Amino acid sequence: MIRKLNLQHEVEAQHLLDLQQKSYTVEARLIGYHDIPPLHDSLERLQQCTETFYGYFVKRQCLVGAISYKREGRVLDIHRLMVHPNHFRKGIAASLLQFVERAEDGVDTITVATGTKNKPAIHLYRRFGFRETENRELTPGISMTFFEKTC
Repeated sequence: MIRKLNLQHEVEAQHLLDLQQKSYTVEARLIGYHDIPPLHDSLERLQQCTETFYGYFVKRQCLVGAISYKREGRVLDIHRLMVHPNHFRKGIAASLLQFVERAEDGVDTITVATGTKNKPAIHLYRRFGFRETENRELTPGISMTFFEKTC
């Protein structure tokens, strides 16, 4: 089940923060960079962000995946896509991507970025029709790959 998350609900926000920590710890290991911003979020900072969040639940109450985005005009920019490590390779990230593609009317373009060394994420985005638009070095040896999909 996928539903919109209410980050003003403290328990729900804490579950999201816990999921985020577990998911992005794996990405940090994959790309060799442990200064990923989501790893440094606090509960308060997460609750104050202006992204729209949807969560993927199993058994109606267990949050195992989430996606967030911001919309500006006809562009939907995915900011976070996370899956609990115990639920990798179960189609959760794919389900969340498909959900978001249909969630907003009038979107022409969807954008997303990930660490260049995050091969599972890059494979997922390519599989869903995203094309690489840019590689940008953040620090020596660490770069981000940016993707775009026209709807």
